[in-house]
Amino acid sequence: MKRFILLLRFLAGAGGATLAAVLLLPQTVAVALPGPPDSPLGRDLRPAPNTSASSKTDQPANSNSRGGKPGGGGGGGSGATGWRDDFSGTSLDTSRWTNAEERAPGYIPGNHQGYYEPSNVSLQNGYLVIRLTQFNGPVDGLDGVVSLGGLVYTDETFRYGTYQWRARMSSTSASPGGTGSPVSGSVSAGFNYINNSETEIDFEFSGHLPGWLWMVNWHNTNPSSGPFESQQTYSSMPLSDITSAFHTYKFVWERRKITFYVDDVYVTDHVTNVPRAPARFMINHWGTNNPFWGGPATLGTTRFYYVDWASYTP
Repeated sequence: MKRFILLLRFLAGAGGATLAAVLLLPQTVAVALPGPPDSPLGRDLRPAPNTSASSKTDQPANSNSRGGKPGGGGGGGSGATGWRDDFSGTSLDTSRWTNAEERAPGYIPGNHQGYYEPSNVSLQNGYLVIRLTQFNGPVDGLDGVVSLGGLVYTDETFRYGTYQWRARMSSTSASPGGTGSPVSGSVSAGFNYINNSETEIDFEFSGHLPGWLWMVNWHNTNPSSGPFESQQTYSSMPLSDITSAFHTYKFVWERRKITFYVDDVYVTDHVTNVPRAPARFMINHWGTNNPFWGGPATLGTTRFYYVDWASYTP
């Protein structure tokens, strides 16, 4: 199927945004049903460059940057120990996870700034809950939109193996089994990542594209620059109840292949841009305010992302 990608580059300077359109032909999606919605470039899941959220400065971050903290790390070789976290108890296991406090992706000069706030992450009745809110606030001294979401990531890095988690993607439901719907202006994801996408493998959901799941991997061979779209491989599939029901997301990362599953049913293989470096496993929920990935902000509506459990098996 044809896939159109819109590259949106927001440049701080003399007040403007530059929009470039890039046409990629042809690529197949994981399920050959009526074509998936356009997948714009710059879908940015990773932490922003090294900036503490506590300062909340208006200094622009690079919304297309995939670098910054958490940075590199040792370990994660073939002898790495497997684990499973059922998110029981009342607080996050800090021997495994870091609850991030920093700037989030999705920055647009004078328009939108997001942050990861530790207070938006909690454990409730055996679930990891990551909350997202959006409101009017100052961005570069102008009236804009501020998003407060959350990110947790493993302190240890891991390499090849099986990564799984059971989750209900972002919706307005205030309880894991409650009624809710997706709203524009949010991205929820589970993925691994290190060093400016030297390694990155994602399952992700964009709030303005209800019913679609994206599977993406990156291999940035020169982390001092990029990453570039040629270093990305992706697929998509329809999943109608992605925000109203829990599903088990699994990828099996091997040396030459990544295999994606939903509810233990095979979806697709990716055999290009397969990364090699050990990476941290991450779960995040962050806000956007653009007409492309994530969608325009929805002010005053709280969203919730629920994760039942997560595991890694070498």
